Amino acid sequence: KVIDAYTEEIAPVGHVEDLTVTAAGPTTLQVTWEPLQLQLRGGILQGYMVQYCQHGDTQTCRDRSTQTVPIPGEEAASCLLLGLKPFTQYAVRVWAENREGHGPLSDYVIQTTAEAAPEDPPTNLHFPLVTATVLRLSWDEPRVPNGLITYYTAEVNGETHQLVDNNTVPVHGNTNYT
Repeated sequence: KVIDAYTEEIAPVGHVEDLTVTAAGPTTLQVTWEPLQLQLRGGILQGYMVQYCQHGDTQTCRDRSTQTVPIPGEEAASCLLLGLKPFTQYAVRVWAENREGHGPLSDYVIQTTAEAAPEDPPTNLHFPLVTATVLRLSWDEPRVPNGLITYYTAEVNGETHQLVDNNTVPVHGNTNYT
């Protein structure tokens, strides 16, 4: 005689492992993990929850607003977080859920989105030095640089100059410049 018996479902008792977060672009993070081991699921998984927030140097996500994305399926193991800010650190964690509740939360993984072009142009352009051979430019950096600015490009009378460490453009005396 065969007897079928089932235990009651309980909330998952383990956390996901091998959580990895990589920058997939200036506004996207790729999140991957290993599905929860069968013996730790406590029943049939409904899926996973991915929680993320901007990460500050001195504050944790529970002090800031968070976003949570449901990822359905027992064997789900990845998602893309879209619409993020360029060159910004995010804290990401994942947990498994079944009908009885959610399992332990993974540790946070911190990752920075990729750089993008500045959101706005430099402002307050002026010329602190103008001589017959040199035109020195000065400006305020973009309000939202979206990364580390490695150089500026200046166009003077149709000629393009890449300004890296020096904001000086060679000029030819007695000429109007625009």
